[in-house]
Amino acid sequence: MNEHRQEQLSRIVIKGFKSIKNCDVGQLLELKNIRRRAATPEHINDKYETAPSRRIIGQISDYSKIRNGIEIAQRIGIEKMTDECVHFKQWIANLTAWAKEGAL
Repeated sequence: MNEHRQEQLSRIVIKGFKSIKNCDVGQLLELKNIRRRAATPEHINDKYETAPSRRIIGQISDYSKIRNGIEIAQRIGIEKMTDECVHFKQWIANLTAWAKEGAL
């Protein structure tokens, strides 16, 4: 999964961000409001200035895709991600099918 996609999906469940150093409740609430305003997590990235990484870093300066991304994704879980993100679910289904066919 590319880092941008992982980050976008990781915003689904704010609890995943609680492990980030120097992250407070106000910052988490703002991230939650950003998520609430979007139809799905896949709609959060609507332009360059509002890319998920810029939104997250705007709230939590200690956030790092590399350092925090995997832990956040693990806390959220693949099932929650695929439940909320149709395009991601289809991407996973395609990868699975290609792997079964030996195309990967």
